[in-house]
Amino acid sequence: MNAIPFAGAKFIAVVIGLTSIEAVVDKLSRVEAAMPDGDAPLVAWGFDPIYFAGRRMDMNDMEKVSKTRPVVILHSNLHILNASRAVMVSANITADTNVEGIAKDAAGQPTGELQRGRPSIWRWRPLAEITIPKRPRNSL
Repeated sequence: MNAIPFAGAKFIAVVIGLTSIEAVVDKLSRVEAAMPDGDAPLVAWGFDPIYFAGRRMDMNDMEKVSKTRPVVILHSNLHILNASRAVMVSANITADTNVEGIAKDAAGQPTGELQRGRPSIWRWRPLAEITIPKRPRNSL
């Protein structure tokens, strides 16, 4: 899995071979703590939940990385991502949001998992307005 801290910071490659959701959260927490801009998004990619038995990553895991920073983890299949509560609030995604592709728990609350296999989620305007800066050329 890889991670990108934006706002002038260097791109950081996260160690491959993390063996649990807790290990992913720990590594991303350390990356987040080293980021100079507290509001810049943290984007990670290459997450593959098939290697973590049991449960899916959710917003509770993302809250352990940061309660305020937008954090996005793109799965290795490029069809699913996990978004932190800061991203979900920014996109106005709530229990009342009725857009196919927003995973919800048994109580009807969004989990933070957004599924591209359900195409309407990527056309949904509030989500599309969350912009991600381009990677600098001189980075790793």
